[in-house]
Amino acid sequence: MDEEFNITEMVHSKVFVRINMAKFKDFSFTVGDDGDHERLTAEIDYQQTFVAMLTQEDGFENLKLELFSPDNPDVAIHSFPLQDFLMAIDLAKNKLTQVSGITPFGDDVPM
Repeated sequence: MDEEFNITEMVHSKVFVRINMAKFKDFSFTVGDDGDHERLTAEIDYQQTFVAMLTQEDGFENLKLELFSPDNPDVAIHSFPLQDFLMAIDLAKNKLTQVSGITPFGDDVPM
């Protein structure tokens, strides 16, 4: 993970105060104040392209995930509760594993 630092700059056509930046593989994460939300947000880039934002307008226990198109990073194309999305991903992964006959350890299961 990268060290913390503060930077104020234009991001996606608006002023964004960066409080913390980090990287993981091809993802980068920026926590800061985008001026459009009352609380801090976390912007997520994939291969240096803005793809998602976590917002906490309804409280930290009710984080929302907003997905953005690279063609129009100023408008969210989807917005839903983060916990619901994570559960759907986990359920889909488990079902795919079950139907494919692959164990979580990568071994094929005889069918």
